[in-house]
Amino acid sequence: MLEKTDTKPSRLITAIAEPVIRKTMSELSVGEEKAADVFYNSHVFFELSDKTTGLYQEPWQKIYEMFKAEYTGSPRGL
Repeated sequence: MLEKTDTKPSRLITAIAEPVIRKTMSELSVGEEKAADVFYNSHVFFELSDKTTGLYQEPWQKIYEMFKAEYTGSPRGL
């Protein structure tokens, strides 16, 4: 049986990832491939992808700030 993968959380996660990657490119002066690679391999993305955390319900700006703190080595709070 095929599982439906286009769920609301999945769409929201994608909708968050796109602006986070664009903002990363702009603010941290990295290319699209590097920004996407670093974001998709981050702890923040891991938490965002875990639908039980509900993090996908937060605004992308908050997710970006969490990611930026992780990426730059600053302390971050969940």
